[in-house]
Amino acid sequence: MSCEPFEILMMKHMDGDITDIEYKKLKKHIDECSTCKNEFDTFENICYELKEPLIDPPLAFETEVMKKLENLNLYNKKLKEKRILAAYFISSMLFSILAICIAVIYKEHVYNFMIYINIPLGFASNIYGLLERIAVFFDIASTFIFYLNSIFVDMLYLLIGLVSIIFMSKIYESAQVAKVRKNSKKTV
Repeated sequence: MSCEPFEILMMKHMDGDITDIEYKKLKKHIDECSTCKNEFDTFENICYELKEPLIDPPLAFETEVMKKLENLNLYNKKLKEKRILAAYFISSMLFSILAICIAVIYKEHVYNFMIYINIPLGFASNIYGLLERIAVFFDIASTFIFYLNSIFVDMLYLLIGLVSIIFMSKIYESAQVAKVRKNSKKTV
């Protein structure tokens, strides 16, 4: 006998849409068929578990969750503000460095402009001296960087040379070993 119509009846029973006649047919089949009985029992257990009353959350659960969400939103807002402040700080520093570099390059024009707009000569001379010292610092820094770069390149060439020597010695050594093996085979 096919179990397919009884599977449909089992689903109707689980949904609560089964008639008394259909239930009696299903019950008779379940008593005779062990496969359908196991399936029916499994469905019954699932339905029983689903009908269990839900556990009520603690009274303060909603307020605690909302408080945590609020704290999370506040944290994200503060983090966004910190990122904006960091971006402003970095951009202002870059702008200041660029302005100083331009002033160093055109220090004579800056000095002449300060004299032209009647800035006191002592203050203009101090600014010019500061720009001159910054220019000297830039020269020293660029020379130092160039020197480090040349040292790095020299070290790189030295490293390449050493690797080449090691590689060549390994090739020569393996050629010698092969030659010795060849000679030993001839003598045997």
